[in-house]
Amino acid sequence: MKKALTVFLPIYICLLLVVFLSSCSDSRHDLTDTTTETVTTEKIYKTNGAYNNTVKWKYDEASRTFSFSGTGKIDKDGNQSVDNHGDYWTAGTESIKIEEGITDIDNNDFLIFEFAKTLYLPSSYSGSVPELKNIEKYVVAENNSKYSSDKNGVLFNHDKTEIIRYPKGNTSEIYKIPDGVIHISYGAFDESKYLKTVIIPESLNDISRTVFDKSSIYSNPENWENDIFYVDTCLVRVDWETTAEHIIVKDGIQTISPYAFNQCQNLKSITIPDSVKTIGTGAFESCSSLEEIYIGSGVEKIEDMPFIFEVEGLPCSSLKSIEVSKDNKHYTSVDGVLFNREMTELIQYPIGKKQKEYVIPDSVTEIGNGAFRFCNELTKLTVGKGITVIENSLLFHCENIETVILPETFTKLDGGAFKYSGIKYIDIPDSVTYLGCEAMTGCDRLETVNIGKGVSFIHEIAIHSPMLKAVNVDSENGYFSDVDGVLFNKDKTELLLYPSNKSGEEYHIPGSVKTIKIGALSYAKHLEKVYVGSGVEKIEEGNFYENTEYDESGYTEETNYEIYYDGTKRQWNKLFTNEYEREYIDKEKIKYLK
Repeated sequence: MKKALTVFLPIYICLLLVVFLSSCSDSRHDLTDTTTETVTTEKIYKTNGAYNNTVKWKYDEASRTFSFSGTGKIDKDGNQSVDNHGDYWTAGTESIKIEEGITDIDNNDFLIFEFAKTLYLPSSYSGSVPELKNIEKYVVAENNSKYSSDKNGVLFNHDKTEIIRYPKGNTSEIYKIPDGVIHISYGAFDESKYLKTVIIPESLNDISRTVFDKSSIYSNPENWENDIFYVDTCLVRVDWETTAEHIIVKDGIQTISPYAFNQCQNLKSITIPDSVKTIGTGAFESCSSLEEIYIGSGVEKIEDMPFIFEVEGLPCSSLKSIEVSKDNKHYTSVDGVLFNREMTELIQYPIGKKQKEYVIPDSVTEIGNGAFRFCNELTKLTVGKGITVIENSLLFHCENIETVILPETFTKLDGGAFKYSGIKYIDIPDSVTYLGCEAMTGCDRLETVNIGKGVSFIHEIAIHSPMLKAVNVDSENGYFSDVDGVLFNKDKTELLLYPSNKSGEEYHIPGSVKTIKIGALSYAKHLEKVYVGSGVEKIEEGNFYENTEYDESGYTEETNYEIYYDGTKRQWNKLFTNEYEREYIDKEKIKYLK
């Protein structure tokens, strides 16, 4: 026993010494500290918390479901107290459940759900739907008023007439679009990873040429043939870099998408088979070398402006002939010009047709939007007796057209009817009552306008040309008159238009004039002196100066002639309907006669 004490005693003393020294060391740091701290190597993360002031979150580890509950929008507000523990669980989340009461989502907040496969949307949800890169299924509550989903997890609008988004991570290789769908949203199939084939219903009106561009459908070589991208029965687009000069659309295709052939500048001819039913808007826009097109017997619908641009692009400037199968029940062609079957509508006059003069048949009651645009070979157009109204830019950029003959049945020119055309003169028949906005503006060669006795309305910017010399009005017209080619209202109390290119260096405004209407004297380029009588009571905008050019500071105004006013400066300043209008006039060129 004594021997054992001899062995263990030194050890016991050493241990006491270590403890004592350790205690002394700690006391040097904080003599008042008598507590101990437990250090853990793993942080504990909460499975629920507040997302913002109105939204809470919860994570279920067993089902890997991340849920949001509350009201309003799921949106982290930097000014609010946000519990960030939820970020820890997002990497493992497979399902996201939005519960009733939530109405919207900040899409940026959902980028962290990188591996989520299912998104549940409640009936209350009406905001935009986030794009999740691995999502396999959207599930929408049946009573949601904005969205719906199908058994494949595809997101639709409420009545399933439009596909909003196909799940990017859906592993199916084939998808059959349900009957009743008439539209596919822009980007609906972007980045779909596995889908190779889509079956299209007859109800689908068209497919945008870019709707599949960022998808596995587009990259699938089985969907391409001779530089043409087909999806089921639809020709979606042609590779604009194709070197093909002649294309025969394969049999069985029913729809040609809008802008499908856009910018195929090497193409010279296209053959549309009998199976095709619909040709989309601007389908052949910017095919600058296209000379001939053949339309089969099955085409039932040709949408707006198939051969010229609607928003941007170029016309089919080389197009000489549009031929239609004799068996087609909806369309026909005569001498290469496209009509509906009954020939009541002229749809398209070939832009590159070499004919100089053309007479629109009397059977035609309607001219299609853009039917004659850019037809630079035409010099004379005679409008048939069936046309009573022109409400679109009929001769837009027909730069060589000189003469337009209107029938006595004609009543209205509107919608920039002859805007930017090359017409030199025009006779407005007695039957015409209305000259609308920009009916004859931007006509750089227009010299003479003869207005018949029936015109009762002329828009303030109906007529403008830098070459205009005279506007002549029939003496029997009850609403307008002219004096030596200058346009007035009937009793000459309103000066309406002084022609820009009228000869003469001086002009004395008649004493009967009380109002100088908008822009009446703006572009009179030969005048050096204008005399304004004391009878004038009102001067509207855009008179006695013109906007000559545009620079970084805006338009530059220039007064091109001297103004002699039969009154005082104070009286002059009161004439303007717009107090800023007189500031544009060069003060040094105004002479007050009283």
